[in-house]
Amino acid sequence: MKKNKFIHRFCQYSVLIFCFFTCAAVMQAQIVVIDPGHGYDSNGVNRDGRTTTEIYTALSVGLKLKDLINNNNCGWTVHMTRTTNGNGGWSSVTQRATMSNNWNATRFVSIHCNAGGGTGTETFYCNQSASSTASDNAFANQIQDDMVYHGQWNDRRCVEDYTYLKNNGVPYHLGVLRTNNAPACLSEIGFVDSGDESKLNSDYWRDKFALAYYTSLQDELGTCSGGGSNGNIAPQGSLFSVTSELSSSYGAAKAFDYSVNTRWNSNGASATNYFIIQLDDYYNINQFKVKHASNAGLSVNLNTEKYYIFYWNGSGWAQAVTNYHNSSKAAITSHNVNVNTQYICLYITDPTFTTDIYSRIPEFEAYGSSARLAGSSGKLGAIPPPTFNVYSDVSLRNSSIQAEPNIISNGFTNFNIQMQENTEATIEIINQNGQIVKTLNSTIYAEGMNNIKMDLSDLSSGIYFYRMSNHEGVSENQKLVIN
Repeated sequence: MKKNKFIHRFCQYSVLIFCFFTCAAVMQAQIVVIDPGHGYDSNGVNRDGRTTTEIYTALSVGLKLKDLINNNNCGWTVHMTRTTNGNGGWSSVTQRATMSNNWNATRFVSIHCNAGGGTGTETFYCNQSASSTASDNAFANQIQDDMVYHGQWNDRRCVEDYTYLKNNGVPYHLGVLRTNNAPACLSEIGFVDSGDESKLNSDYWRDKFALAYYTSLQDELGTCSGGGSNGNIAPQGSLFSVTSELSSSYGAAKAFDYSVNTRWNSNGASATNYFIIQLDDYYNINQFKVKHASNAGLSVNLNTEKYYIFYWNGSGWAQAVTNYHNSSKAAITSHNVNVNTQYICLYITDPTFTTDIYSRIPEFEAYGSSARLAGSSGKLGAIPPPTFNVYSDVSLRNSSIQAEPNIISNGFTNFNIQMQENTEATIEIINQNGQIVKTLNSTIYAEGMNNIKMDLSDLSSGIYFYRMSNHEGVSENQKLVIN
């Protein structure tokens, strides 16, 4: 009897445990079904009579969307109803909806192109599917908004299919949506028989169309953690600002044109120089690369010695790479980062390992993927552009530096630094013979009061002087005593 009770309870607990883990798995699973419309049947027949532009665009965008999801740690399972433009890719709309249901789709997006000589993008949802109309409506509107934004399309409409679509005057529901259990929509990216066609056939714009769907899915299912890459994204941007250029042949745009055979040269008036790139969209950047002079065949002594990389965070410039010292004179330097921005800046403080103060940059590269900021309610790239440039060296004549204490017993002192403008500077400690015996690495100081602590415990007892220095000059010497 006890044995029977034990077996009964064991079975009960086993069922409960099984149900718990099964439910947990179902709750966590996010399944995205991508439906590139139309295609060719097993005999190579274009059953729906659609154009090559639509068939090829739909699949290209679908595959790009799949790669964005899989490369950016989304944690979603992706299924596609069509994976080829060859024979056998075609399925009926009923079969596609059945595939989606069999895969237990969380979201379903059907990718198409329009016809009829119009222009712009439109999205349809269905109020007869098993999913709630509110969910379908919200998903469709999200797709429409993001496609308008990323595709830079005319916003035609986002509507319930039956209220708009007619066949010989008779309204109808879209078959791929009507029997679909998931929140679903059908997206008509643009028109194959108008000026829209050139964008539909453009690989650049197909990336943007895939990004639109990817962005919408993040809003629906949660933000992906990123880490993927669209390759070097800098050349897709444009020059926002530059301090100086030697000539048009050595303009800053030459530093992000895919080629190390061209380069940016500053005009040599100042050692501190920078340029700002406005990227073509908002990106999660995971790596920067700087290709220096020797990468283009010049002397290694002309490689950049010290630089910063800044990015605009919507209200100010933040440092992605701080005062990097290329001490090995490397031809290429790489930096792994994790920043979200549309504006990046290469800021050079020491352009060479010689007295030559011309900056020479064959290529400045940024790698990452287009991505919405976590929790952002606005469209990508909606943060305001930079309202001021980064920094430049300014005269230290009207700036001040004060050590507290200026009589040191424990080896440390704090420097209170008052700046009239944002600028880069180095703190120098000088002995009584006028020799610089210690420096604090170049730092960007903000306008107003700054405070920095410095360890002087390696200096012997005696009288010293301290000052600030940059390429525009030095501040007045101040006295410092070390006991």
